Parts: sequence; C-alpha cells; structure tokens
Amino acid sequence: MQKVRAALRMSAEGEEELLEAEGTCSLSAAGERLYRFAAEGGHFFVRAGACVRIERRGGIAYAFDWQPLAETPARIATPYGEIAAAVYTHALECGERDGAFRIAADYELRAGGQAQRRFAELRFVPAAGERGGVRS
Repeated sequence: MQKVRAALRMSAEGEEELLEAEGTCSLSAAGERLYRFAAEGGHFFVRAGACVRIERRGGIAYAFDWQPLAETPARIATPYGEIAAAVYTHALECGERDGAFRIAADYELRAGGQAQRRFAELRFVPAAGERGGVRS
C-alpha cells in the first residue's frame, strides 16, 4: 500500500469544489488501482480500471461508474432518502503524467427527470517519502 496526496475537483453549473486529503493506493488482484481517502465528512473509494468507479460514503453517499459513451445506473443517498439516478459519461481520461495518476470525467448526472452536466478531476500523487509506482 502506498500513501498518496489526493485532490478531487468537481464542477457543475459554474460551481466548483476542491477537496484535498491524504490517502492510500493499492492494486487489486485484477490490476486495478484502488484509492481511498477522507475529506469534508466523506470517505471516498476510487477504482480505476477499464472504467472508473467512485464511491462516497457519509451523510451524502453516492456510487458512480464512469464508462466512456455509456449510461450506467447510479445511486445517491441523502439523509432524506435515496434517489435513483443514471450517469452518462461523455469522456473519460485515466493515466500517469508528471508523477501523478489523473482521472478526468466529463459526465451527465440524470435524476428526477433532470440532467446536469458535470466534470470531475482526481489527481493522486505519491506522498512525501513515497516512490512512484504502485505497490500491491
């Protein structure tokens, strides 16, 4: 397991939010990167493989699968109940660059007869004293 610095930037309708935290990275048996970090009262779990799954657990919880040019079911849980939703991913980029692993998703969140275009970017950089690359 490797320690990382995680940054999650999310934007929708002109609003932007940036979360930064320390976390961990490991590899699954299938060779997917598994990231974990906590910020702003939420615990985030990210699986990066052929498609990307991001889960947030806490008062507001969700699970989104980003798969290029595909619609996938999603769930959003609030203190007031669960909302059925879907995610349509317009574009997805994943890869290493300048010592960091970056995920960028341009997607549409569809819920309650509404659609909202969103963008999310995650960057994971080895923490100070950690080497590049991921250990299992």
